[in-house]
Amino acid sequence: MKRAAQIAKYVMIGVAALIGLALAYAAIWWVSLPRYEGKTVLYWFRAWREAPLFRFGAPPKSIPGQHGGPSQEDVELAFVKMGPRAIDFLIAKLKLDYSPKPLPPLVRRYERYLARFELGRQFLVDSAREDWFTADRLLSTLVRLLQARPETLLPVTDRVLKAPDPRLRAAVLQQLQRFGPAAAPAVTQIAEALDDPYVYVRLEAAKALGAVGPPAASALEMLKAREQDTHEEVVQAAHAARKAIRGVRE
Repeated sequence: MKRAAQIAKYVMIGVAALIGLALAYAAIWWVSLPRYEGKTVLYWFRAWREAPLFRFGAPPKSIPGQHGGPSQEDVELAFVKMGPRAIDFLIAKLKLDYSPKPLPPLVRRYERYLARFELGRQFLVDSAREDWFTADRLLSTLVRLLQARPETLLPVTDRVLKAPDPRLRAAVLQQLQRFGPAAAPAVTQIAEALDDPYVYVRLEAAKALGAVGPPAASALEMLKAREQDTHEEVVQAAHAARKAIRGVRE
């Protein structure tokens, strides 16, 4: 009996320790979330996510962008201010589901009516479909905002080039081409994109390295390997990039 009590005591201590660790982890996670104006990235993401769903009927006062709530511009500014870690948050959302499933036909048919009720709204905004498309749309918008100047795009280049959407990766590489030698700090990340599974991403990566010029000398061997690519456009772009890098130096 005494032994059973001791075992129960140790079990209780173990359970309490596990609960304590879980709570401590949750607290650390919560404190570490990027914030803007005292609100976490979760709040700003939800504000962006919900706005387009309330196109039916009269929206309640809590809807973002209505009655004093955050507008689309507010959310964009918040993510820009929160910086690279907010970009990581969006990319993590995109990696959850590459092929989000649409809502069932019956739900889609009555979406207009579901959006009128709190439980219906919550069901709609909590769907994986909405999270995925919200993150994709917001990340694309942020890249357009950040790509105007090297000092805003370069700090997040590594993160965005790992985004699941190849169109987004290609768009970033196209912008880096416009920066020319100013994109030199991102040469390593650009060179890694030479191995991208999508041909048009590899093509833009080769062009971007050529635009950087001599500071991209560390990528010469990777460019040489791309001259054996299965797509002629990539072969030509890699050859031109090597010529630009080495030719300018000679």
